[in-house]
Amino acid sequence: MMENLTNKDILYDPMKELNDKFPSWMSEHKAGVKVDDLIRYQKQQRLVAEIIGKFEESTYSDDHADDRQYIVERMQEMQAAGSPPADLVGDMSGAQEALQDMNTGCPQQ
Repeated sequence: MMENLTNKDILYDPMKELNDKFPSWMSEHKAGVKVDDLIRYQKQQRLVAEIIGKFEESTYSDDHADDRQYIVERMQEMQAAGSPPADLVGDMSGAQEALQDMNTGCPQQ
């Protein structure tokens, strides 16, 4: 199930949008966020950037097992870190759907 939710066709656009919006959200809200949440959000921001970076590599392919494993591992870390800030993904239906599909379709180990 996780492999179906981590292919580039499904995941790239919502993750790219999240990656584009995260830095300005962090700048605007950093001072008002609890330390624990800030640490979590920083981890999520890093993971989203890593996912996008991998997708944008010229050699990336959903057919390469190592590439898929890289994405799956980071998506599992995203899932373990909890939901991104609600007001960040609130207007991003694609990102919400991708993250929601992960949470409902992939029980944690």
